[in-house]
Amino acid sequence: MAPRAPTTGRPSFARSFRAVPGELWRIRAAVRDWLDRNAIDRDVQADLVLAVSEASANAIEHAYEGHQPGTVEVEIEIERPHELVVHVRDAGHWRPVREARFERGRGMRIIRAVVEDLEQKTGPAGTVVTFRKPLHRTS
Repeated sequence: MAPRAPTTGRPSFARSFRAVPGELWRIRAAVRDWLDRNAIDRDVQADLVLAVSEASANAIEHAYEGHQPGTVEVEIEIERPHELVVHVRDAGHWRPVREARFERGRGMRIIRAVVEDLEQKTGPAGTVVTFRKPLHRTS
């Protein structure tokens, strides 16, 4: 499995889901519930749920192609006083991007539009997508 972010003792969310399309609704619901319980602003929640959903969908669609579905791990932590840090991980294998069809390939652009500091690291242990989101909208 890909390297983990250190834990800080702050409120955090950490769940694993089976990497199949039918789990996307569970991922969204679990993230939304945690954000709600931590009194995160509704607009920030909407952006974060969208970004986590897109990153998870990418892992589900691409990480385990040709293999048995593995897992998608989602971790969210409140870092600093006003920021959420999110890690979406898979243990799949990187494969070269195929020629994109016009209607495909928008996931990372969507994520980038609603979060800050988007980073994707891929290696033999899988892929980790990390991004940050201020607790209050900046625009």
